[in-house]
Amino acid sequence: MKLIRSGENTLRISMTSEDLDRYSVSLEDFDEKIPHQRRIFHDLLALAKEETGFDAADERIYIQLYPKKDGGCELFIIKLEQDGEKKSCFLFRSFDDYYVAKNALGEREDLSAYRIRGRDQFFLMLPPPHPPCLTEYGERIKNPPSDLFLKSKCSPIRRA
Repeated sequence: MKLIRSGENTLRISMTSEDLDRYSVSLEDFDEKIPHQRRIFHDLLALAKEETGFDAADERIYIQLYPKKDGGCELFIIKLEQDGEKKSCFLFRSFDDYYVAKNALGEREDLSAYRIRGRDQFFLMLPPPHPPCLTEYGERIKNPPSDLFLKSKCSPIRRA
């Protein structure tokens, strides 16, 4: 297992399949909502604090898991910024769903759109209240991604 701090708010944990076996977890059911796996996240964060100084105690964090071809995974843990304007965030898992939802909104200056690099997934961010039609096409994300995540893992979608 490798713990790599790539900034004040970002940590990457590279785990092998042996690391996952050691923690008795598989990629299919890696979920921080399950008590046993929540302890794994806390153990990993404690280890990260000890080895890299990355301290996420009392912080809101965003966790993204990417499977590796060898059976391991990459975990990206990003501390979310606490201040700034709150926006509703919706994730769309296909271009078609994103396109329909975006068109339903019309021309809005308060809308931000991003594509996750290398994936057919899209974020739409806009201040509340949000139109109910968005939940027909995408899922509302409880904790919007941080600006750091958007800059490092996403490409902005410009207005035409």
